[in-house]
Amino acid sequence: MTSKLKVGISACLMGQKVRFNAGHKRSDFCERVLATQADFIPICPEVAIGLPVPRPAIRLVRSEDIIKVVPSQEPSEGVDYAQALTDVGRNFMQRHPDLDGFVFMNDSPSCGPANVKTYRTNGYQADKKGVGLFALAVQKANPLLPFEDAGRLNDLVIRENFMVRLSVYRQWRLLNNESLTMGKLIKFYSPYKYQLMAHSQSHYRAVGKLLANHERLPVDNVAVKFIELLMDGLKKLADRKSHSNVLLHLLGYFKRFVDAEDRQELLCAIDQYRLGVTPLVAPLTLFKHHLKRSSDDYLRNQTYWAPHAPELGLRSFI
Repeated sequence: MTSKLKVGISACLMGQKVRFNAGHKRSDFCERVLATQADFIPICPEVAIGLPVPRPAIRLVRSEDIIKVVPSQEPSEGVDYAQALTDVGRNFMQRHPDLDGFVFMNDSPSCGPANVKTYRTNGYQADKKGVGLFALAVQKANPLLPFEDAGRLNDLVIRENFMVRLSVYRQWRLLNNESLTMGKLIKFYSPYKYQLMAHSQSHYRAVGKLLANHERLPVDNVAVKFIELLMDGLKKLADRKSHSNVLLHLLGYFKRFVDAEDRQELLCAIDQYRLGVTPLVAPLTLFKHHLKRSSDDYLRNQTYWAPHAPELGLRSFI
């Protein structure tokens, strides 16, 4: 395996002119930033099923409980691309079982992972709760796979969250290259404890209870439930309140090796962050400065200090 993440992506986001109007939707974040951390596997499912460029636009149409994908204007009788797009999604995932994540084109009837416009058979819009058929097939093939749509990645909190999930899921895939034991599960989770606490305290408690394994469940059963809980918990967006709570918890460890004056400085840094005066990177920088004094591997190895590549600078904006 390479050191880079492996990420599927809608081809139009890479600047490929594959959209219905022969245009593209190049994502500056994906091309300039994420590309430094990931190798992309681009695909345009509409081109993959044989549609030309340019081509008539397509849309999701709900007929009772059935979703069809048909041309937007003057639909041809019997034309429905739903099954073809589903098949492309399934085949893509079979060819690339080692993906670490996926970036989809938002609002697309083929690639949109959520909130896609759905129409009635009479041509009127029904709702905006649809999912593109290719994206749906990808999600069903691997429900754990971190994904986002390009539109949501313009939000810096969501962007940072996505990078966290990509990193954690990649490490999980690496762990699964070897046989699992309860000891390996606990060792894997240990560096992520405070990262998970920042996202969801309920998931944090649930994982702790699960790994205690008082019911003596088989390790494979525990592993399945564990990664579901971990990835689901990390989907929750951490905010200033939850980050401040984690920093206060971590401060308890620092009492062992910093004096009262330094502890007060750390408390002030947390408070400034909580109030929105400074970004998260400010208290973290101070904490990591003092962390150099610690010989506690458990504390030093927490991924919370740097859950993704520091050069991305993502915590300078949240």
